[in-house]
Amino acid sequence: MKSTTFFLKSTKAVFALVVVMMTSTALMSCSKDDGTNAGNGKEIVDPKKPEEPEKPLEAPAGTVIVDGKSKPVLHTELMQLNKTGDFVLYLELSKDRKEQLVIWGNFDLHFGKNIDMSKYEKKTEKKQGWQILYQKSVDDGVFLISGGNFNPYVPQAGNLKMNVNLENAQASVTVTGGKTNDMNNTLGKHTFAVNWTGKIDNMRLLEKEKPKTHNGTVIINGKKQEVAYAKLFFDPEDQHFELSVFYPTMPGYYFCMIGSMKNHNGKTIDLTKGESSTHTGRHWELCYVASNHSYIFRRWGNGSQSCDRGTAFVSVNPKTHECRMVIKDGLVNIEQKDGSKKPFAFEVNWSGKVDEYKEP
Repeated sequence: MKSTTFFLKSTKAVFALVVVMMTSTALMSCSKDDGTNAGNGKEIVDPKKPEEPEKPLEAPAGTVIVDGKSKPVLHTELMQLNKTGDFVLYLELSKDRKEQLVIWGNFDLHFGKNIDMSKYEKKTEKKQGWQILYQKSVDDGVFLISGGNFNPYVPQAGNLKMNVNLENAQASVTVTGGKTNDMNNTLGKHTFAVNWTGKIDNMRLLEKEKPKTHNGTVIINGKKQEVAYAKLFFDPEDQHFELSVFYPTMPGYYFCMIGSMKNHNGKTIDLTKGESSTHTGRHWELCYVASNHSYIFRRWGNGSQSCDRGTAFVSVNPKTHECRMVIKDGLVNIEQKDGSKKPFAFEVNWSGKVDEYKEP
């Protein structure tokens, strides 16, 4: 009886030992499956997969994206600036045509090419480098990115591709992953993308044998040059006009004289004086504008800021488009960053039929 009891107790002990060993083996097996090395107790960690690169920002078809806001392209315009193929392309984003993405470039250098907007492009003589400007209006530029050494508007990020068929005006513009600082290079970075394909609404090309329609010159600080292009904007409702003349040595730069038919058309204006207190309606305005639509100078007849010297005569005919602009002995002292003033002398003597006429 005692030996039977002993056998039973021994059997229970062996069974318990076997259970413990099996459990231990199972735990070790699970531990190995979980990445633990039972021999040294160190965890084996699977190497992490490399992070996927951030996908460049892309715009939906027919739109421009700026800082996350998508804007449809409503109107397009391409203007050839000179015979070397420099151009400016306007993608207009608002009904009043003030909000724009503006692209400068050269037919030979930039059409059909993939342009890395993170790099400077090689300098070329007498050909326009690529630039992109976004502005909410002429007075409110948001950013300007450039492939040239044009601080602070330097290349930063993105890819640009443009194609234009100059015969049928079919075109496409794509920008992916665009990044840049603002106009003052201080308020942080902007992101943008473009995806537009279609027919350019207004394309103005210079013809090789274009008959001369202009008779006039511009003189700036003693340097004389012929007027190459002129345009007239006329508002039949409030009867005001904007007459602009361009010249080829500074592509995209122009003088603009603004006034009303009643007060200024066909009259000589003293640019040094504000108009009388009894004056009603729009005052005269004279401005000299750069190719990125920023003002080099701007003077008004409301008495706030006039020219230092000069007179102007302007006449416009909205029906025949024949116009004339004569500015004599003009002088504006332009204030510099250091507070000094630099004299800017100018004269305009042009008459002819404008190349472009617009109404609201």
